Amino acid sequence: TLNRVKYGDTKFTFKNTESMYPIFIGALFLPLAIGFGISVLFGAVYFLAKALSSTVALLGASSLIQVGTILGTIAIYGTTFYTYAVVRTWTYEYLSRQLFIDDVRLNTNMVASELGMINFINFLLIVFTAGLGTPWAIVRFRKYVLEKLSLQLPNAQKLDEFVSSQSKAETAEGDAAADIFDIDFDFGF
Repeated sequence: TLNRVKYGDTKFTFKNTESMYPIFIGALFLPLAIGFGISVLFGAVYFLAKALSSTVALLGASSLIQVGTILGTIAIYGTTFYTYAVVRTWTYEYLSRQLFIDDVRLNTNMVASELGMINFINFLLIVFTAGLGTPWAIVRFRKYVLEKLSLQLPNAQKLDEFVSSQSKAETAEGDAAADIFDIDFDFGF
């Protein structure tokens, strides 16, 4: 399906020169590593609170458990959003390294933390608008991806050659279709 990606009328070719297994392995072990780090942090806080047992007695054990539950839930959701953003960033980078038009290839400079924040805000928007914010969230995500996407050229002349070949390939089909349907494109200046 990636051989159907086009820029204008020119098709990209997908050259599978790398394996996606590092992305899959990272997707498996990244949440485990983050979860282990969070567990160590919660364990340290627990032992610190145990050492300061008079503070725990004042707060009450049930309130400490409630705070831990809330923080644990936030940590789980945060890990999920961050892992999703990192894996998606890795996948976009992988795909951009594999799509070529001759010597021209795509390049992306997405940042996982920015993508994670966009996904989190989009999630909140969709939840608090009961799904009505979904189109806005999709546009916001696509805008970010397209802003971070660029063409990597071996030299500046390559772009001129590509543009000139595209302009020669243009036909008058659009003008003919506009004449058939009598569509008037006027900006009123």
